[in-house]
Amino acid sequence: GGHLPVHCNSCSCTPILKGTTIIGHYRDKTTREILEAHCINSLGDCCVSHPSVTLLQTETLFLDPTIGHRHCS
Repeated sequence: GGHLPVHCNSCSCTPILKGTTIIGHYRDKTTREILEAHCINSLGDCCVSHPSVTLLQTETLFLDPTIGHRHCS
């Protein structure tokens, strides 16, 4: 199971799946995990998941101009 059903059950909220977008396509698992961690960390409380890997602050600062900031809508 994923984090979304657990969150929705405890919060009593409903996901807006129609507004879901794919943030990237990468064959390399490490690249996908780095992108995932950066996006989840950037979204903060707006994201109900947890990253598979942990990024150092210096790594996050390096990625910000490359990937861009993602904010809650």
